[in-house]
Amino acid sequence: MTRQVSDKLIYINEEYPLLSVIPLPKNDERLVKITDEESELLTEYHSSTHAIYCSTACWRGYIATWEIKEDILYLKEVSGKCKLLSDSPIVADWFSNTVKIGLGHLLDSTSILASGDIYAKELHIIIENGVVRHTKAVEFNEEYVTSDGTVKSRPKDRRSIQRKFIDGDFDNG
Repeated sequence: MTRQVSDKLIYINEEYPLLSVIPLPKNDERLVKITDEESELLTEYHSSTHAIYCSTACWRGYIATWEIKEDILYLKEVSGKCKLLSDSPIVADWFSNTVKIGLGHLLDSTSILASGDIYAKELHIIIENGVVRHTKAVEFNEEYVTSDGTVKSRPKDRRSIQRKFIDGDFDNG
């Protein structure tokens, strides 16, 4: 299977690949699918950049850029088979969940999804109706040896860590 390209998140003026998926808004007139004619023009004049959206590396058919400014999550840009009709970012008030970004060194990238990437640290951002409610840096420090003898760090059970974190009884120790 082909590795999937991830969406991007701009957080404190830095761009990070998202380790989570934030869905696009449904039934929002500011976001539309591009026409077949537009797709053909993009393919013809920007074949290398537009090709990724039509490839097996982008099942969704688009790449979104999100931004958190003053604790509000915005949909800033969409490229590919969708486009924003407005130059103004859209407040992501339909979204409530945990967003994760990788911090520090990328330790392992063997999954086809960015959510399987392993970074030295992750930042978990709890969002409710587009508003940041809480952030927590999570360090993963358990080491393992790969088949080629390389020592790497790996997370503890991510799901149990995330569940404890969301339930409010997260202990980093």
